[in-house]
Amino acid sequence: MLSKYLLLIISLAYLTTAQAQLYIETGGDLNIRNAVGGLLRDGDTNHDVALFIDGDILNEGTLDNDATEIQFSGDFTNNGTFITSGDEVLFGGVDQALNGAFAGSDDFRNLILNKTPGTYVDLNTKVEIDASGVLEFGQGGIIRNNGNLFYLKNFLVNSISGQSTPGTNDKYIEGTLRRNVIAGAKYSFPVGDNTHFHQAAELLFTNLGGATSADVSYTNAGFGAISDNLVCDVDGDLLDDTIFYDEQLGTWKILADGVNGTYDYQVTLMPGGLNKFTAPTHDAMLKDGVHLHCSSFTGNTTASGLTDFSNFTMQAGSIIHLPVDLVSFKASNVENSYIALDWEVVDEVNVRSYIVERSEDGVLFRQIGQVHSEGDNSSIAYNFDDLTAQPNINYYYRLWILEHDGSYRKTHTVTAKLRKEGVSISSVFPNPGVPGLANIELGSKRETSISLSVYDALGRELHEEMYSLTRGLNELTLDTRTWASGLYRIVVRDADDSLVSENLLIMEP
Repeated sequence: MLSKYLLLIISLAYLTTAQAQLYIETGGDLNIRNAVGGLLRDGDTNHDVALFIDGDILNEGTLDNDATEIQFSGDFTNNGTFITSGDEVLFGGVDQALNGAFAGSDDFRNLILNKTPGTYVDLNTKVEIDASGVLEFGQGGIIRNNGNLFYLKNFLVNSISGQSTPGTNDKYIEGTLRRNVIAGAKYSFPVGDNTHFHQAAELLFTNLGGATSADVSYTNAGFGAISDNLVCDVDGDLLDDTIFYDEQLGTWKILADGVNGTYDYQVTLMPGGLNKFTAPTHDAMLKDGVHLHCSSFTGNTTASGLTDFSNFTMQAGSIIHLPVDLVSFKASNVENSYIALDWEVVDEVNVRSYIVERSEDGVLFRQIGQVHSEGDNSSIAYNFDDLTAQPNINYYYRLWILEHDGSYRKTHTVTAKLRKEGVSISSVFPNPGVPGLANIELGSKRETSISLSVYDALGRELHEEMYSLTRGLNELTLDTRTWASGLYRIVVRDADDSLVSENLLIMEP
């Protein structure tokens, strides 16, 4: 067994390629401690290198890296126990692979890619980086998931660094990237595929709905058929044109970690290097094929106020014109009783009627009403009340504008939702606080029972308890005296299975 103050430079070559260049047999231990100094393959002297391996690592025993740095140019297979609180650096000009177990207690602390630009690190297993670790793209390298998950458990925004500019064939992840997230922080997801390369996305959560992580992946294929004739606010004056879209820019798939809750988040799609499009003037973002918004073509586009997760696409195209100018179209929750649709038009000429359609998924629409045109008008407002809307369903609405000659066009889609009167978290205090007692004030519209759960930053449930609430304000107390410092998520589920949540930060006394 190798012990403290050990500095190894290993560069072995075997005639039989089946032999690993560093092999730790079953029952064997390699412990690396307190290294200082050392040489780096790329000449960088800012790190302390304890072990340099110009080849493969096969661990069938115990490999323990205690706050030092290991560099290797070949594959790393862990069939034993892998313990690290230091850096693992992949370098060189050939593709490398990670095999075996690198999740849970065998996860990486800091994973650094210092490879020749454009070369791959293949994941043949799920790979995790622990809650205090980082992923650093150094000199170069691409992580290729091969259907496996890459999971970064550190919720700090800068726990990923060094990624490339979108459109670059280097320093990104091909496949699904999962990141632990907290509300109020903007997270970068440097994902892509081997056709369009790096096509980034950013997420900013206002309400996590009990979720602790988010998954993002990218594919160059579009989602469904190209949507055309979508009404677009070209110059900020609420629609006097539409865009005919003839190209799709790929699909970003965004998911949360499976907790059903009330979400509120913003997504920014950041494509790059997609030069196949022929002089587009405008782009649009769509969610599961449903138009969200459009803007002048700049390459990036953002949508806010999103409440669920799905497939996001971008389209590019050029302006066409409507037979009528739609100034506004909105859907509103009226005292949780019904949904009111209001739209205003100008220069209304030759319009016969407006067909109102509704959908529960944004894909399949059915007609729920019709409003006849008041005739040729310079400016007029219309209204339709949906009296059949049910609570807790996110409805999508759109209009078809029918002309007297039989032609028609559809508008963009708007959404609204009626909510049941339930439980709300009025306050959590002290917050931030120190280990002790945390007070939670819950408001309730009626007598009901709830479950209160507490999750740590890794998504592990630490506490669950049932309570009965009375109508009005209710005060609960949590005993946090044994809790470690860190960020916790309080999730309250009522009898109707609706969720509300709030963060609690515990600091060292």
